[in-house]
Amino acid sequence: MGLGKQREIKLWGAETMRRSEALIPLSHDHHALVTAKRINELCKQAEAEIQEYWAAKREVILGDMKPHFDIEEASLIPLLKDNGPDLYARLVSYHEQMTELLENPNFSSAIQFADLLKQHVRFEERELFPWLESQYSQQFLANIMRNSS
Repeated sequence: MGLGKQREIKLWGAETMRRSEALIPLSHDHHALVTAKRINELCKQAEAEIQEYWAAKREVILGDMKPHFDIEEASLIPLLKDNGPDLYARLVSYHEQMTELLENPNFSSAIQFADLLKQHVRFEERELFPWLESQYSQQFLANIMRNSS
């Protein structure tokens, strides 16, 4: 089969190529590659910025979270071990995973940490704390927290 009538078309930049006249409109539609290239460039820039932020903040975040984790583990875990084993397992798992991610300097750890931190906060606010409030008096919880800090 012949290619039929062809002509030279200019693609991105200085590149030219011979293309069947029938396919030229489709080739012109591929200008979307410019958009894809720009998106890729922005992602690389964002990745570099995130990597830089993560490198600068990992130790600070760990320093802030470690006491928080210690208080939760000292005060809440004894309440959860026997009465809320699922909540206990999830709390410990979140703490372990976040600590592990904070020790890793790579970009994917930063992204995973951000997602996991959101999940952890939602878990505490929507499940763990309401459960504790339903099981224990405000005074009891206040005493536990005071004794843990």
